[in-house]
Amino acid sequence: MLESADKGTVFLDEIGDLPLNLQVKLLHAIENKAFLPVGGTTPIHVDVRIISATNKDLKTAMAEKTFREDLYWRIGSFISYIPPLKERKEDIIPLSLHFLKKQNLKYGTNKVFYPLTLLALVNYDWPGNVRELKNVIERMYVLTTGSIIYESKVPEEIRMHVPKTDEKFYYSYDQLLDQVQNYIIQDSYSRKKTSIAVAKELGISQSKASRLIRKYCDKED
Repeated sequence: MLESADKGTVFLDEIGDLPLNLQVKLLHAIENKAFLPVGGTTPIHVDVRIISATNKDLKTAMAEKTFREDLYWRIGSFISYIPPLKERKEDIIPLSLHFLKKQNLKYGTNKVFYPLTLLALVNYDWPGNVRELKNVIERMYVLTTGSIIYESKVPEEIRMHVPKTDEKFYYSYDQLLDQVQNYIIQDSYSRKKTSIAVAKELGISQSKASRLIRKYCDKED
């Protein structure tokens, strides 16, 4: 992997799960800009930029001696903390629509979410974060034979978090529709670039497309 990424960038996902023996090898490769391939006798020189990600607290892992401190400081020149999905509920609907869009494009379908389905997704805390959300969307897509993904396709452990009739959802129905519309307009405008093309793609008037572009994209067309 390092050899093929020479002069480029390599992304190491879940680096916090890397066994200690592999952490040592990675550290040596970073420090020496070279590594010894399995079964080889001659080091291969590489120059790569490393981007890594983890859902673990590496400082805690260092204290527990499961992550090397010297490796941490080697890879930690710039650290960006991304809050868990439960702390950024506003991202759940755009991400859900994005993952569904990818499935539709992959299989040539046009499935859509029923509004209550999205409300159920927003009210869940997603302990597995974006990966869990992606897996759930793909699962619901597969289980849906028609064009509408109803809330009955939402896994039971998630539906348990849907508010009862006397409780409140995280979003109101109007806020939900606004988020969906926001995603659709931004997605269309990022590809089509003009209100005329957006209007044609979405089947709306150009004046309405222009108004929505101004509202959601902060652009004058």
